[in-house]
Amino acid sequence: MIIRDMTNLDIDNIVYYENLIFGTSLGHEMLNKELSNELAYYQVCEINGLFAGYFGMWISDITSEILNFFVVEEFRRQNVGSKLLEKAILEIENRKVKYMTLEVRESNLKAISLYKKYGFYISHKRNEYYSDGEDALLMIKEM
Repeated sequence: MIIRDMTNLDIDNIVYYENLIFGTSLGHEMLNKELSNELAYYQVCEINGLFAGYFGMWISDITSEILNFFVVEEFRRQNVGSKLLEKAILEIENRKVKYMTLEVRESNLKAISLYKKYGFYISHKRNEYYSDGEDALLMIKEM
């Protein structure tokens, strides 16, 4: 398992899997712009040369926000999500950022459980946050 910086060569995979998993994507244009965004931090996981997942977040002086995070179905239950989240947390710790935030679908119990395992707590619900009308939970980790 290798976790590395996202490159423009990863964008096609990310867009494909975002659409497959979420039904929507940040898109080629935005992801390409993120490569030169000073606030952006995107990491990709590969297993045996195959794309296994990624996360993207924005980091400012005191807060970071995970924008998107997924693990490809065939690589789930192999600690990919944990390793990616650990990488994000380590980066935040190194930068001495005080808070991490993210939104997660209220129905995504596996993700909520993972985030809680790493010290995130539910701050509040965002009603009808997603395009299909599902609510999101805003989760926060204080560093």
